[in-house]
Amino acid sequence: MSFYKTNYSRFLSNSLKGIFSLITSSWRHRSISLLSLLSGFYLASFFLSYLLTRSGYRVFVVILVVLLIELLVRARNSFNSNSLHMLWVGLDNLRIGITYAIVLEAFKLGS
Repeated sequence: MSFYKTNYSRFLSNSLKGIFSLITSSWRHRSISLLSLLSGFYLASFFLSYLLTRSGYRVFVVILVVLLIELLVRARNSFNSNSLHMLWVGLDNLRIGITYAIVLEAFKLGS
C-alpha cells in the first residue's frame, strides 16, 4: 500500500527531519543555532526596551524592527546557497529570537 504525498505528510516528514537534525547534527551546528537564537533574543529585548522608553515613536521602532526581519527573510530567499548554510542557520535563529522578544515585549506591555 503506497501513501499519497499530501501537504500534511510532507509537513510531518520535514518536522521529523528537523527534530532529528537537532539530535544528530554536529556540535558546531547546534552551538551556532543556540547562540544565535539567544543572542537575537537578548539584543532585541535590550534594544526594544531601551528604544521604547527613550523615544516617543514606539510604533515606528517596532515597524523598523519588523522591516529588518522581513529583509532578512527576503535575503534568504534570494541568496540561497549551500556554501553559506551555517550563516543562514545563524541568521534564521537570530530572526526567530528577535521575533520572540517582540512578542514577549508585546505581552509585557499588555497590547
